[in-house]
Amino acid sequence: MARGDFPSAKQDQFNLRLPDGMRERIAEAAKKSGRSMNAEIVHRLANSLESASYADYSLGLGEPLDEWLMFEANFNNRSLREEMIARLYESLKPQEDLVNELRNRGQAYERENKELASLLLQLTPEERRLLEERREIAAQSLKKVSSKQFGKFIKLNPIGNRGRFTLSVPKSEYAPLFEDDVK
Repeated sequence: MARGDFPSAKQDQFNLRLPDGMRERIAEAAKKSGRSMNAEIVHRLANSLESASYADYSLGLGEPLDEWLMFEANFNNRSLREEMIARLYESLKPQEDLVNELRNRGQAYERENKELASLLLQLTPEERRLLEERREIAAQSLKKVSSKQFGKFIKLNPIGNRGRFTLSVPKSEYAPLFEDDVK
């Protein structure tokens, strides 16, 4: 049989340089599997090309995130694509609890704002002047004012049953505002 008559003569040929020691490892693996060295090399190359690799599944989001998504998809018995779609739907659906909480907070702030506005409307011009004066002094002080000091500074007492408040300090006494709270 002449060289051109073999079926392998019609196949693609490729010269390959192997690193030191690899030829022996391939020969040993070929012997264990009962193949020729050429058949072993072709078998291993075919397996590596046919089986999916990490790069085939990677989403390009960085290895830790890709691995986490793959783990979650496997855990939830979904494909990676199905897992991504499920997570996107979950993130886009309205968060009912959050919406309700924010709505309730907004309503509470609205009620509080109405109460404060009605109290401000009941103040006399003198009381408004005192409040404005005290606000400016408190803003100018560089140290923080504790609620205890502020409570000493402004005392609110109801007048009658009208729910109206007035400042009980007739003259401006600023000492309680600047006292040290170390007692």
